[in-house]
Amino acid sequence: MKSEYQQGLKSNIKKYFLFEILISLAFFYPIFNLFYLARGLNITQIAFIGVAWIITNMVLEIPSGILADKWGRKKVLSLFVFLFMCQSVVIIFAHNYIWFIIASILHAAAFAFYSGTNVAFFWDTLKELKREKEYVKLWGKLHFYTMIPSLSAMFMGGFLFSINEILPYLFTAFFLFFGLLISFTFKEPILNK
Repeated sequence: MKSEYQQGLKSNIKKYFLFEILISLAFFYPIFNLFYLARGLNITQIAFIGVAWIITNMVLEIPSGILADKWGRKKVLSLFVFLFMCQSVVIIFAHNYIWFIIASILHAAAFAFYSGTNVAFFWDTLKELKREKEYVKLWGKLHFYTMIPSLSAMFMGGFLFSINEILPYLFTAFFLFFGLLISFTFKEPILNK
């Protein structure tokens, strides 16, 4: 039983690298303001979308950490990806200012759930494996490995947008779906209470 648990934790490390690569493929980041303009929003409306994002993220930052401690980091990471994916889907069909606000709230909530939970999950995994000393090295590698796909996605975002304005969001949602599937396979580290 214990060795199965240890094997699950060991597999978390590789899975988490793949998970981070998939969620870093946000093709829409460089074009989202252009997308809003293409959908008929004005500059003031776009600014209020940003305000809705900031307020939502601030309000949910602490409760999301509490939820991760009580409910489990794996579940909260899955919730993050699910909300992020929902944001992309809502945006694809949004033609009304209210729907853009809803999408912004979903995106902000997603990142409130991600913030801190990602680090805690990775740290707890290494701690359970007695590999805490490798944290800085592995975390640095993780950021290096996610930077190239992330930059590639951003570069491609403009190209995809020039073909069809919803393609950056479709591609993002597609890769997030696989990130969600991977999050379901994580082994939850035992939390020290």
